[in-house]
Amino acid sequence: MKVLIARIGGQRTCGPCDGHPDPYACPRCGVASSPITGNLCDRCAVAHHLNTLLYDLPPGPAAQLAPLREALVAAEHPQTVLTWLRTSASARLLHESTACGRLQAHVDLDTVAGSGRGGA
Repeated sequence: MKVLIARIGGQRTCGPCDGHPDPYACPRCGVASSPITGNLCDRCAVAHHLNTLLYDLPPGPAAQLAPLREALVAAEHPQTVLTWLRTSASARLLHESTACGRLQAHVDLDTVAGSGRGGA
C-alpha cells in the first residue's frame, strides 16, 4: 500500500513513482508504517520490542528463546503480538525471567510468577 501524493499526466501516483520517498514507509522494510507504532510497521515494531526485551542475553538463554522470538516476529497478526507484548502479564513474566541471564527451568518461572502475582 502506497500513499498517493501526486499526479503524473492526470493519473494519481505514489511518492516513489514521482521520485519522492514515501514519508509513511517503515524505514526498515518499506512497508506502510503503523499509526500505533510511529514510523515502524507492526512487524518491525514486534522485532524491535523483542530485540529490546531479549537484548544482551548469554548464548544459552538466547538460543533457548530464539524459536519463540522467530514465531512472534512471523505471527500472522503482528499487531496482536504488539498488544500482548505491551499489556500481558505473561509478557511481563517473559521479561522478568530473561533478567536472570541463564537457561530457564520451570522452577525459575514458578519463582518469578509467584512474586507479586498471587501465584499466577
